[in-house]
Amino acid sequence: MVKIYKLLLFLFISFITINAQDITVQSYTDSARYYVGDYIQLHLELKYNKSIKPIIPAVKDSVKELEFIKNLPVEKKEDGDNVIEKHTFIFSKYDSAEIKIPPINIYYTQGKSADQKLTQTREIKLIVNKVLVNADEEIKDVKQPLEISLSPWIIVLIVAVILILALLGYYLYDRYKKKKANILPEDKPVIIPAYTTALEALQSLEGKKLWQQGLIKEYHTEITEIIRRYIEADFNIPAMEITSGELMMSLSEVITEDKNILESANRFFDNADMVKFAKFNPMAKVNEEMMAQAYDFVKKAKEIKESKNGVPLNG
Repeated sequence: MVKIYKLLLFLFISFITINAQDITVQSYTDSARYYVGDYIQLHLELKYNKSIKPIIPAVKDSVKELEFIKNLPVEKKEDGDNVIEKHTFIFSKYDSAEIKIPPINIYYTQGKSADQKLTQTREIKLIVNKVLVNADEEIKDVKQPLEISLSPWIIVLIVAVILILALLGYYLYDRYKKKKANILPEDKPVIIPAYTTALEALQSLEGKKLWQQGLIKEYHTEITEIIRRYIEADFNIPAMEITSGELMMSLSEVITEDKNILESANRFFDNADMVKFAKFNPMAKVNEEMMAQAYDFVKKAKEIKESKNGVPLNG
């Protein structure tokens, strides 16, 4: 019996060690000392196996002692079976203080499992100092003003050039006015709402019957691109340039009224990613549900945007 317990304990410790090696995270700043008003770059680095799907939190909300400035573009590269991902957040502080940046929680899922696991970075300590100023010194310019001496002929030339340019400008403006009076106003271009474009694209894709012909990956690629283009147009999210996990984080910040639509969208992108990257061959029912989820997302997102604007969208 004691041997069995020892064996189970060994297997448990080995399982924890293997999982801990699947993802490593760290956060750091470029220095431990700053002056008031300096840009403080907080770096968050992740190294994880391709089977891992990390969920990047809203770091700007976690660091409450600093003023958030902006995010820098995400850096991501692959190293064999691993992915190395770097996020950089710029903060500042406008008063002297000792700052503690708390540990950052990183949730992630592994493989096909939907269970979320947690890892976190270490706490960071840094100091922001005031800029030292000598109050006894006089306030003076950094550089003395430059004195420019011009001869009378140069002044006359400058005045002549200004007069010529003024006359030329008046002539061109007068000619433009006369020409415009004889031109009929052009018709304004018709702006087609993004959701109308998305619905028409979904109808067109449905008519192609790609998955019915065995073109499963092509079907999932095209249907996700339609939804990503719609999100980019209507919600100002760079959906075509970011991962599904980053896209869902951004969507959760702008769509707070309906959690069901976010859950449906998450399933939608997970299914598509499995087909495109894991070579998963879904059943026909899943392909049909993808189309229904796409239609439902566009319609519900349109209603949410209308309620925020307070004005029904045309079309």
